[in-house]
Amino acid sequence: MGVFFGLIATVLQLIWKLISTVFKTVYEVLRILRLRLLALYLIVCGFVQLFWKVFSQGGNMSYFWLGFALVCAVTVVGWVLAAIRRDRKNRENKEQENKDREKEQKRRAERKRQRREKRMGKEVKSPPIASLTGGFPIYYTAEGHEDYIFAEYEDRYELYRKQDGGFVYVRTDYKDKDAQKEQS
Repeated sequence: MGVFFGLIATVLQLIWKLISTVFKTVYEVLRILRLRLLALYLIVCGFVQLFWKVFSQGGNMSYFWLGFALVCAVTVVGWVLAAIRRDRKNRENKEQENKDREKEQKRRAERKRQRREKRMGKEVKSPPIASLTGGFPIYYTAEGHEDYIFAEYEDRYELYRKQDGGFVYVRTDYKDKDAQKEQS
């Protein structure tokens, strides 16, 4: 007898799962298509007609069609608004993707520039030695920036950065010719 009730319970559970799966699937289809309100209206009208026969009488049928038209209009408006929201969201996503792409391109360009400068930089294998004779070049270090060395020539200054036991050329600044003439 216990096996019989167990079998019935199992069959009822299976039927319940099947029915709930069907309802969930139908609900998801109605949700995706945005037809939930229309389906609810038709279900309610079906129950009202089934139990009270409201729409059978001549004039009351116009109320059903009026309600149906209103629900259809609301559904169409919902579709249009959803399409507008989706379009706006797509545009915002594209704008964000463009901004991210531009940032990545700037980062790549900066890394490429740094690699090019490092590769093209003039490497000095041994550190420059200050001239003892008083001629050019004359080398200076800046206080607080010990990792940089300035080389002064008659017409320019060259800046080097200490790196990996050597010096890497950074840039050249030329002296003002008019200022040199005034000093002489």
